[in-house]
Amino acid sequence: MPDTERLEQRLAAVERAVVDGDAAVADLADLESTRSDLERLESRLEEFEHRIADLEGRTGALEGFTGEIRAVNDDVERQAATAVATVDRLERRLDALEEADGGVSESSKSADRADEVDSTDATDDADSGRTTSETEPSPGQTAERVLEPTASETSTGDPRRNERGDSEDEKTVTPADQRSVERYLERPIPTDDGDDRDREEAREAETNEEMSVLETLRAKL
Repeated sequence: MPDTERLEQRLAAVERAVVDGDAAVADLADLESTRSDLERLESRLEEFEHRIADLEGRTGALEGFTGEIRAVNDDVERQAATAVATVDRLERRLDALEEADGGVSESSKSADRADEVDSTDATDDADSGRTTSETEPSPGQTAERVLEPTASETSTGDPRRNERGDSEDEKTVTPADQRSVERYLERPIPTDDGDDRDREEAREAETNEEMSVLETLRAKL
């Protein structure tokens, strides 16, 4: 109800009271208190409306801020998931690299051990070859050892020898026996390049041939 109509109604009521001679002072006091109450209520209602509008604005701002926080949380969760996946991938690659490094280390150690064994074997073979060459007599030395008794017999004056120093029953050396001796003396000495079995077989063949030459020389002497 507009204020003008309300004032008109009150003015008409006052006029009726004056004209009719019915002055309801108590009613007028009640109306005045009611009017003040209504005005106070209207002002409070306006205040509430302003406060409600302010609260609605703040609520909208809070909702927007909450939405931003949720978006940031979603972004952080995605980044965390990506970081976890990256860490897992790096751990797998690190494990693979460690396994590969371990395999390379083992292979290098095996190669080093094999090289050490090969060098040790080569050194042992060289030492054994030098020892064999130092200990085994040469064919010339063997022939000299065989011929030494003949020289001693010549110096002691064997009664069976003639004036020239030749033994009466000494047998002449045939060309075939001479060729055997020369072939034995010219026979190449086995090298150290073969394995142990070849060297052993070469030693046995050399020993057999040496024995045969010794027997031949002793028979001729």
